[in-house]
Amino acid sequence: MMTNMSSMGGGSSMVMSSSSFSMNGRQVQSSSTTARMGPDGVAEIQSQHRDGNGQERILMERRLGQQSRRVEKTYNRQTGEEETEDNSYGIADGREDHFDQEFQRAMAAGSYGRGGGGGSSRNRQSQQQQQQQ
Repeated sequence: MMTNMSSMGGGSSMVMSSSSFSMNGRQVQSSSTTARMGPDGVAEIQSQHRDGNGQERILMERRLGQQSRRVEKTYNRQTGEEETEDNSYGIADGREDHFDQEFQRAMAAGSYGRGGGGGSSRNRQSQQQQQQQ
């Protein structure tokens, strides 16, 4: 199943999900992905995949302009083994929390997913700095 919903102001959302079943009706695998995109390079992708062998993978990727952060967790329900990968692109080491805060500000300003203007938080930050000078 796939649903695409466009928001006013240039943002959009997309939801995809699928499930596969074996002949005996037992669910073999399922996956779902949600993507929300707004103007100025603001985007968030969430994905979850489960298979019949007890493997589960959860992914969240956030983008803000040329910067992005991708966190992927894998979990084996049979063994309890869990692994987390946290990768950043265009973000200085130790500044991941700052990126997350900027991303949340961009969402709250209405420039993400819901449409409505506001521009990117990087542009607002530059404008604020210029006003202070």
